[in-house]
Amino acid sequence: AALAEQRARFASAVTHELRTPLTTFCIYTAMLKDGMVQGEAKQMEYFETLHKESERLRHIVDNVLQNAGLEQGSSGPQLPPDAVQATELVGAIVPLMERRCAAANFAFESVPTDLEGLALCVSPQNVERILVNLVDNACKYGAGPTAQVRFWTEVTADQLLLFVRDFGPGVPASFEARLFAAYERGPAEPNRTSGSSEEGLGLGLSLSRELARTMGGDLSLVHGEPKAAPGCKDEASKVPGATFCLALPLA
Repeated sequence: AALAEQRARFASAVTHELRTPLTTFCIYTAMLKDGMVQGEAKQMEYFETLHKESERLRHIVDNVLQNAGLEQGSSGPQLPPDAVQATELVGAIVPLMERRCAAANFAFESVPTDLEGLALCVSPQNVERILVNLVDNACKYGAGPTAQVRFWTEVTADQLLLFVRDFGPGVPASFEARLFAAYERGPAEPNRTSGSSEEGLGLGLSLSRELARTMGGDLSLVHGEPKAAPGCKDEASKVPGATFCLALPLA
């Protein structure tokens, strides 16, 4: 019964997510083919929309395939032969997160931390995927008085902790138990003004946690933490929101 319910949720989620981009493709390509879109500027606008929808389709397919692989135990990432420098890893991913926020009309704040000399044995692509997914979720569900995403890192004796925080309504306590379950979508209303209005498959956090664990780390929702990252204004502690922590083992 549980498997049947999960399959039903999967079919519903995929059908819902595929319908919009496929409909856009059918209509826009037909209009372009029939010469109904006049002027180079207008045509470029249509092509840009088609490009964005193709990226959305690719993201959906990637998530479904990777989730299927993880469930079958056949999609674990191969660890690189050499350790990755934390400074280089974070430095490469921060601009990607910033661009995602800018596209959703969110401010992005990265609190600098000295990571010099620290090394990790991880897949950079998987770390990027996890952090970008957390930022996408923050922009999708984290709209509030402050449309902002904050990123910072902390170092423990054996781990690098990477935090992504929004200033929205936070995660309802009633939903926390299902937060990382596949095909479970948050009950909060998506942000309709940020360009992140699609509901998604409910796979992002589930996939992200599995990817983190295949690298020897973990992904969790932070409870009871100070709301302000190191070096930030104290009044931020009075603002609600959700904070996620990606923990990665040091090499």
